[in-house]
Amino acid sequence: LPTMTPRGPMMAFISLLIFPCLVVQSEFITFSYGGRSNKLFVPSSSGNGTRLPLYVMLHGCTQNPTDFATGTKMNKYGEEHGLLVLYPEQTSAANQNKCWNWFEASQQVTSGSEPTLIAGMTKAVMDKYNADPDRVYVAGLSAGAAMSVIMGATYPHVYSAICVGAGLEYAAATSVTSAFTAMSSGGPNPVTQGDAAYKQEGSRARLLGVLVVHGTSDYTVRYVNGQQVISQWARTDDLVLGSGKANGDLTDKASWTTKGTVPGQGGRTYTVNGYDEKRSGRNVMQFITVDSMGHAWSGGDVSGTYTDPKGPDASLMMIQFFAAFSSNSSITSSSSSETTTTTTTTTATTTTTTTTMTTTSTTSSGDVTRCEVIEAASGYVGQYAVDGSSTSDYQIGNKGMYNVDTFRLVLAFDLTNVPRGKKISRVELEMRQDFLAGSVSTIAADIISYQPQLSIGEYSASSSALNVVSVSVAQEMVVELPSTAYQYLTGDAVSFRFKATSAAVSFDPNLLTIVSTGAEKPALLVYHE
Repeated sequence: LPTMTPRGPMMAFISLLIFPCLVVQSEFITFSYGGRSNKLFVPSSSGNGTRLPLYVMLHGCTQNPTDFATGTKMNKYGEEHGLLVLYPEQTSAANQNKCWNWFEASQQVTSGSEPTLIAGMTKAVMDKYNADPDRVYVAGLSAGAAMSVIMGATYPHVYSAICVGAGLEYAAATSVTSAFTAMSSGGPNPVTQGDAAYKQEGSRARLLGVLVVHGTSDYTVRYVNGQQVISQWARTDDLVLGSGKANGDLTDKASWTTKGTVPGQGGRTYTVNGYDEKRSGRNVMQFITVDSMGHAWSGGDVSGTYTDPKGPDASLMMIQFFAAFSSNSSITSSSSSETTTTTTTTTATTTTTTTTMTTTSTTSSGDVTRCEVIEAASGYVGQYAVDGSSTSDYQIGNKGMYNVDTFRLVLAFDLTNVPRGKKISRVELEMRQDFLAGSVSTIAADIISYQPQLSIGEYSASSSALNVVSVSVAQEMVVELPSTAYQYLTGDAVSFRFKATSAAVSFDPNLLTIVSTGAEKPALLVYHE
């Protein structure tokens, strides 16, 4: 009898009989490129012939690809949503703390070694796994987020959208010194940086989707930097829309706003501001502000470093945002399905005034002035000078002996650099705990008349505004001033008198000591339009 070789459907049928349980498994493998031990997640759906999206995830300082994969849960979501996920590695040889060198001018251009490395391995994965070139995205945390901004400006023809978690605007710094300044108080004018990013894009410029996630209590990369990323990319994308002319088709004024609360005990509240192109109405940028969150990947897994599981799931929100934005499509407004308690459509950012710790849910599109302490005095509230005072230790509380509120702190802040004639949009007072002896639960502040050369009399002097703010004692303390306090910020300086709520329970003193030196000393941040 002639030999019969099964072909076509018959071969497929026989294969099913012989291999009924054959299943393609997902993989988390080392993807060597550029001398780096990068990691790559390949979902089980990669073998079905469909071209998959590719996510490039840039870790922060001291992290590594595996740690970042764990914290962001992107392997889990990669399997669920059919995503290739690449985790480039930064080495300690390139940076002692394994930070991407976003603050070096040489790394802010297309020819920079790190942008070239990241783009090169991105293309290598695309080629090997047949990724969809219209759905390639880059995201990062902290230094990785700052580098994702650079990748958007240097390789806009490769990436369709970026996600910036606790990052900074394009070229926010050009040295280690200026990097710390930018992290603390923001980078240069976002409009100027937006122009620079557009120039860097060159002939490859195209409209990029931008998602920003930032916590209001981030004291490593301050919240102002998230605002500047939005303002910078609003300018850059507006120039793209206008073919080099800024026509105002896209601005940093929010088109719509939604608010939500993460379910469960301690779930954080958050605000999503959307920025739409005026002519088409398509959503181009979103800014997720997470109330009271520090320097972390929102909604991440605690098994990874720098995560906050109480925040909205940034990974899921990113996937939703990116999925609607490719080089051949536009995005529509979306928010996380986990929580939406109220929704408000606006033509500009909605402002919520509050006097509780780090609960601001606003964005500011303008500049910010950081006002430093120019005079300070702390001491006992008493009739006699012998009760004492100090200009070096910032202390609030009581002197013990079953007393309350007998040790106050007066701080005078320099306002000379606050632009005159510009509308103030928000003012924040920030302090950091140095040491706590005894029990101090809450501190409040009065605004008093500023007098050069502070004296002991100001500990009990009459106030211009009594109990204008209060804040629960924590390691990091930020409180927003009510708009009624803005009237006292028109001079060259303003004085705050801090007093404590503490229990009269013992003979021993109850004293809160505030950091009084260095970058973490108290400051007044004045945001203006």
